Formats: sequence, C-alpha cells, structure tokens
Amino acid sequence: MIGRRKSGLGLPLALAIMCAGLAWVLYHDLEASVPWLERIDPPAGNALSIPPLPEEADFVMAPSQAFQEVLERPIFTPGRRPPVEAALAPEQRLGLALKGTVLSDQGRFALL
Repeated sequence: MIGRRKSGLGLPLALAIMCAGLAWVLYHDLEASVPWLERIDPPAGNALSIPPLPEEADFVMAPSQAFQEVLERPIFTPGRRPPVEAALAPEQRLGLALKGTVLSDQGRFALL
C-alpha cells in the first residue's frame, strides 16, 4: 500500500507564523512605551543662533627638559629605573651573507 508522503512545510510554516506574531507583539509594545515627540520648529527665518567656534591655538611642544623625569623613571620598566646600558664593542664584520631562510615544523633556520 502506498501512503501519501507528508509535505515538509508544516513545521517551517508554523515557526514563521509564530515569529511574525511575536514581531507584531514586540512592535506594538515598543510603540506604546515610547512617547510621541512633538516637532520643534526652527526659529523664524534661516538665521540660527549658533556661536562661532573658538580659534585654535598653535601647538607648541614643551622643551625636552620638561621630560627629564620620564627618562629618569620610565613608566613601563620594573622598579621605574632606566636600563643599564652595556658598553658596546665596535662593530666587527664577519663576512657572512644571508642566502636564504627555512621555515618548517622542526624550526626556523637561516642559511648563511
């Protein structure tokens, strides 16, 4: 015996109707909760009383002496003390040249 196959539209149609009903209820609740605003007409004529913007003063950088304490007590270093600078040796050329790089799962390597 061959039975009728049910259409797969029943559940989606019911959900769509429920969503539309919920949207209608929410719309009317929101509309009732917001008081109607009265329209405010601008003053007669086109002249609005807006004060002019103040003139911008030219920016002048403070002298470097004003930032001396920042250099002596850096904000982002532990203890707020400047790092000790090591004596740098003069540059020495080793005669090396970069020929390529290797990026793999085992590591990153430079070919010199």
